Amino acid sequence: MKKLLLALFMVGAFIWLGAEAVFSEELLQQAEAGDAEAQVALGECYIRGSGIGEDHEEAVKWFHRAIDQGHAGGQYWLGVCYDFGHGVTQNKTAANVLYRRAADKGHAEAQYNLGVSYFDGDGVDRDWDEALMWWRAAANQDHPGALRNLGYCYSCGFGIEEDHKEAVRLYRRAAELGDMIAMFNLGAAHDNGEGVDEDQPEATKWFLLAANEGYAEAFSYLGVRYEDGKGVEQDLEEAYFWHYLSDQAGAYYSFEDMERVGRELSSEQIKKLEARSEQWLEEHR
Repeated sequence: MKKLLLALFMVGAFIWLGAEAVFSEELLQQAEAGDAEAQVALGECYIRGSGIGEDHEEAVKWFHRAIDQGHAGGQYWLGVCYDFGHGVTQNKTAANVLYRRAADKGHAEAQYNLGVSYFDGDGVDRDWDEALMWWRAAANQDHPGALRNLGYCYSCGFGIEEDHKEAVRLYRRAAELGDMIAMFNLGAAHDNGEGVDEDQPEATKWFLLAANEGYAEAFSYLGVRYEDGKGVEQDLEEAYFWHYLSDQAGAYYSFEDMERVGRELSSEQIKKLEARSEQWLEEHR
């Protein structure tokens, strides 16, 4: 049986774990009065365009003001700016210097991003031991991405001895914190019987949870599972629904899957399913 692949998903750095700041006159006054937390939050508003127009150069100014007070969040966010070229010339080395300063102060998102840099060799020499060290530090603060990436390393033996049970434990904790890729990987673990007993209904449960969080990789797997009755009662309408979503997400092979299932359905069924799919996409944008 072909094993289902796990997902790591580290495209870009992790940006924000908590609630999103929203611009207000009160926040601006606090920042101007020298409140470092407010300065970081205001910079975030300018980065995201949250309650005010995007202005990355203005964001950089406020992050610098927070850094002048030794604020780890300011260091982290300025690192993000250098990482992606927001308001400054992109400079991966400078980004990692700032991530390290914030990470040394215990900033979990900075620890996560520094781990990503070392894992990928992005602006630093590749060093899996260093990546694991920083992800463990972030995982100890319940950072979901770090928990998931540690689980992936245990699953695949990257820089550490394979331990599928430990991988499942880490995925489960990350999933409890809402990480959709960890949910998908838990589904894969139950599908493959790695670290846990093979349990197809449990696998389907986790794939559904990941999909409903918007993880597109899970769409096609659900389509196949509903088509074949794997871990769930066979349901060609549900199969078409998930294959359609997968096709809309850009999976090149899903159109053929959708056509194959569609030959077993009426045009009226297909029309209703596509309308339902479009509604789902609108609600999950």
